[in-house]
Amino acid sequence: MKLTSDYIDYYDHQFDGSWTDADIFYRYSKTQKLRRTDHDELADVGFRVPPRGNVSALYMAGEPQHAPKQLVIYVNESMHRGEGKILTDAAFAFETYPDHYATVYLPQRYPVSYRLLLVGKLAFWLRYQSRDDIWRSNVGEVAVTEPPKGPPGTVDDTIDLVTAALRLNHPLVAIDFVEWHELLWAIDLNTAPQIKGTPIEKKLSPMGVYGAILDRVEALRNQRT
Repeated sequence: MKLTSDYIDYYDHQFDGSWTDADIFYRYSKTQKLRRTDHDELADVGFRVPPRGNVSALYMAGEPQHAPKQLVIYVNESMHRGEGKILTDAAFAFETYPDHYATVYLPQRYPVSYRLLLVGKLAFWLRYQSRDDIWRSNVGEVAVTEPPKGPPGTVDDTIDLVTAALRLNHPLVAIDFVEWHELLWAIDLNTAPQIKGTPIEKKLSPMGVYGAILDRVEALRNQRT
């Protein structure tokens, strides 16, 4: 299997050369897929996703006293890695971005998120915390660690999250969560997550990454036939 991608990772040399006739594994961090489509995909397999929709619909839903205080506005729905979105007061968003896609902001004490990374069928949990951004965990100077006890939440909840992630049917995928009211809420879907620079680089060899992705590609192909 050969690789075509828009970034470099530590296991790339394990793929076949570009001159070969091998199947292609596409790994692009920049795509035309919209953030609202990602959120729908997450919800469809059972993840909890924050309330979402156009700003005007979110702001006007229900009684005024229950209107969200802050919204995450996606000014560019195709961007990831903390880009293409802003956090703003809901009333200001209603006046300025009424037709933009948005999600209700789930307030955090610190800019922390938890990532469920699936390499093939191998599941890993990572914790991201920004040291200099007030709300985005993956912007600025970021500490990436492997939480010794996994993510917050119950054991049963964690098992359900891994099962749901497998139902997305991607050979390589990451789902980012924030904790709110003692539950994990899915806020981002990334089908081209970079592994280099995370603790997983020391746990999983380049051949281990390639083999896990290849096995999953072949399993999904057989599943479709």
